[in-house]
Parts: sequence; C-alpha cells; structure tokens
Amino acid sequence: MGQLRSDFFLRRRGRKEREGKGLAAFLWSFLFCFLLVIVLHFLLVLYQVFLSVAVSFSLSSFSVVGFSGSRSPSPASLAAVGVALSRVSSSAAVLVGCAAGVDQAVRQSCPRAVVFSAAQFGSGRGSFAARSVAFVRSLASSGGCLVSFPSGACPGLVQPSARPAACFCGGGSGSWASAALAVGLGVPVLLFAAAVPAWGFVSLGRGWWLYLPAVVQPSLL
Repeated sequence: MGQLRSDFFLRRRGRKEREGKGLAAFLWSFLFCFLLVIVLHFLLVLYQVFLSVAVSFSLSSFSVVGFSGSRSPSPASLAAVGVALSRVSSSAAVLVGCAAGVDQAVRQSCPRAVVFSAAQFGSGRGSFAARSVAFVRSLASSGGCLVSFPSGACPGLVQPSARPAACFCGGGSGSWASAALAVGLGVPVLLFAAAVPAWGFVSLGRGWWLYLPAVVQPSLL
C-alpha cells in the first residue's frame, strides 16, 4: 500500500514537472516572438525614415522639377502633390502642363511655375501629346526630374522609349505616356500610384515609387 502511494506521488510530481517545463517553454517562445516583432517593427520604421530622407534629398537637389498627372486626381494624390512641392528647392524651376487636375493644383500652389500650353503646339488631341513631349524633353535637356501622379493602371501598350511615338501610342493615359518617355530619355521619375509597371521603379512606401537611371544613382544615394 505504501509503495503504491509512493508511486502515485512520484508520477504526480513528474507530471507537474513536465507541465511546468512546457509552460516555461511556451512563455519563452511567446517572449521571443514578441521581441522579434518589436525589433522588426523598429527596423521597418528606420527603413521608412531613411527612404523619406532620400526622397527629400533627391527632389531638393534638382534645379528643375516637372509635375504631371491625372485630370481627375484623388484626394490622396492632391495631398501628395503638396508634399512633393514642399520638397522642391525654392530656387528650382518648376515645369507643369496646362490641364485641369494635378496641373491646375501645381499652378495654383506654385505661381512661378513655367506652364507648357497645348495651344503652343497647334490644336486637337495631337497638340496635347506634342506639349507633353516638349515638356519631358525639357526635363531631359536640363537634368531635371519628373514627379507624376497618374490615376489607374498603366496601359499595356505604353512602354518606356526615347521615341515619343512609342510612348504616346493611343494607350489612353498621357500621364503614363509622359512617364514612359521620361524613363526612356533617362529622366529620374518620382511617381505616386497604387502600382507601377516593371520599368525599374523602387517602392518608397505609402504609394511613392522612384526610378533612378544608372547614370545618376551614385550622385543621389
């Protein structure tokens, strides 16, 4: 009888010891995962801060900055326009088109902006494409940067090229066509959009994307 009682207590103590070890292992695992999440969140915040500083530096370092975008921008895009304008150097030349939407917001916020008007290039739909080509070429010749705010996805027909006809090919989006020509001519492009085509853009977070030609990366990063 005494032996049975002794065996019972030994088994009971062993079970409690195993339960205690299991609880300790669970608590250590939980603590490790909790600390890992905190560390990863901290690193993500540092990464986003670094990218924000890089974007600010890249825009403020340009002496010429061009703005392009949708005629019907979302509230988020209009807010992003204000953010981008605040990063532009006060001594920089600002170029913009004559359309409504993003163009109009830039013209109102930056009275000194140089306006490219379609009326200077004839009439009809072709005048707007000609205006945009002259606008992008001006950025390319002056070592400027394009800041673009397109709405919707990039049409599949639109691809980067140094030939205007390849970009303004009837895809239905002048903003994406201008961005494609800028990439084709080696102009740095800062773009605000939900998604971008595979043209070499790098995500900066919060809807911002950056394209830097290889020839300018060492001087900006």
